[in-house]
Parts: sequence; C-alpha cells; structure tokens
Amino acid sequence: MTAPLLPEPPLPLTTSSSQTKGRVVELLFLGTGTSGGVPNITCITSTTGPACRVCHSSLTPEGRKNLRRNTSLLIRYAHPDGKIRNILIDCGKTFYASALDWFPKYGIQEIHAVILTHGHADAIMGLDDLRPFSHRRLGGPIPVYLTNQTLSVVRGAFPYIVDSNLATGGGEVPRLQFHELSDPRKPFNVLGLEFLPLEVEHGVFADGCPFLCLGFRFDDVGKSPTDHRQGLISTASTDYFLHPLLETKYSSHFGYDQAVEAVREAQPKELAFFTDLTHEWDHATLSHRLSLLPSPPCPVQPAYDGMRLVCQDPLDPWTISSFTRD
Repeated sequence: MTAPLLPEPPLPLTTSSSQTKGRVVELLFLGTGTSGGVPNITCITSTTGPACRVCHSSLTPEGRKNLRRNTSLLIRYAHPDGKIRNILIDCGKTFYASALDWFPKYGIQEIHAVILTHGHADAIMGLDDLRPFSHRRLGGPIPVYLTNQTLSVVRGAFPYIVDSNLATGGGEVPRLQFHELSDPRKPFNVLGLEFLPLEVEHGVFADGCPFLCLGFRFDDVGKSPTDHRQGLISTASTDYFLHPLLETKYSSHFGYDQAVEAVREAQPKELAFFTDLTHEWDHATLSHRLSLLPSPPCPVQPAYDGMRLVCQDPLDPWTISSFTRD
C-alpha cells in the first residue's frame, strides 16, 4: 500500500480558505541524506573494487531518488492572516544546492523562520547562505530557534552572524535573530505554529555523556498528553519521520529494525517516512522492502529529496507530489 502520487502546482503565497488557515499545508523534504550525502565522492572516483551501485545510480535520471543532501525539512504553514509562512528545520552544508534545486521549482521565495535541531555541520553550516533571504525580508531579521548548546557551536563557527560587529570585509552578513530555548522539553511557538520538542540521543561526547539533538512534533501538539515524550510516541497523528542511518544500529542513529519498531510503537495514522539515509540504501529496494512489512500501522516509505506532502483541506488525506528533477 502506498500513498497516491499526484502532481501538485506550487502553493499560492496567500490562502483565503478558512479551513486552511492556521495549519500546516505542505512539507518539503529539502534533503534526506546524512552529513556526507549521497553520492559519496570517493565511490564515484574509485577505480578499485566493486562499484557502489547506489552512488553511481544517483547521477542517472533513473536513480535520482538516491541523490541525497543533508536532511532538512521546509514546513509551509498557512498563518491565520492568510499568508503562507515557510519554516526551515536545519540549514546544513548542502542547503544552498537544495534551495537552488527546489525553491524555483515550487515557487518558494522567502524563509520566515529557522529551527535548528543540533550543532553538527549537517544542521548549521548553511546558515551563511541565508544572507539573501534575510536581506529581502521586510519584517526584520529571520528568527532562529535553538538550544544554548547549539548557539555556542554557531557562535564558534559564525561569530560574525551572532555578533555583526565582528564582521570583516564588506560587512554584509545574514540578519538572524537567535532565540534560545530555555527548556528544550517545553513547547514553543514559531510564527503562530506550536512545536513540541523531543530530546533524542545523537551520539556521545568524549566523556561518554549523551549528545542530545531535538526532534519536533507540530501542527496539533495541543492534543498531546502531559508526558511530552510519550505524546510524540503514542499520538503521532499524521506523518512520522525516522532516521535509519544504516542496516544495523549505529551510535547516533537507529538501524532498520529499530526504526520499524518505532513506527509500530508510534502508530501514526496516515504516513511514516524514513530519512537521513546513507549510500547503503537504494530507494527502490528499500521501498519494496518496506511495502512487505507485515501489518504496519500505516504505509511506510523512504523519503527523497524534493518530495512534497500536501494537504490544503483538513478533511483530505496528505498526498505526495510527483517527483521531477530537471
């Protein structure tokens, strides 16, 4: 069982529907790969050993769903004022290339807010590329929501972004306003949309302490039970995104079996997607494997770069737009 594939035109910049206002109407996967992305350059340049089928296929029209940039999601939210707001989750090393691929295709002109999950390069190293978006923005700097720990990393990597007085050269830097999450376990509001964070272990520090990053539930978080962690697991309402990095469990990511078990535990009502995929995973092969899962709570699929989920009417199911890459 798979979700329907429907061609979808770009969303309008405004909406007049009272049913649409105040809810998420589109999700766009800007990237679905790990920090290194797919293809792995050494797989492409290697002249010894067997060729990496996934990496080589990613450079062909038939295998384009294997081309994966750093995992990132654009949330398109119909604000009660009738205008669409674009909220970016993570802005990593490949953000520029992703934006160049998908923003013109889907008519995306602005970024209204950014949320950072953690301080790794695949989540923050594209912040400087927000420069043109911040300078065309009429409402002031782009708000960026992050933990104190992540802000410390951003400050070390981009001191001139956090404090423009440290800028050199021409002095034209991204205009960002950082909002520290005082308690990363409490809901916070971004442009009228509420996000419920979930701290997730994403590796360890040198002293063995867990390195935590944030996952989020959004759109209907007000329906969650008091226990926010259990709320994210037990009442996933529509879409559920998981990161099965490798076939087997890895220090910072689920393996395949752990990801499948998490879907069964979450019981999402409509769709579930795997993302943050390495070159170990061929899209078509993984899709087929997931289609054979016995009695899943909903269709489970691998996400791919450029995939859009669209739902402009709360009574309609989410649909997946057709995949095209020029």
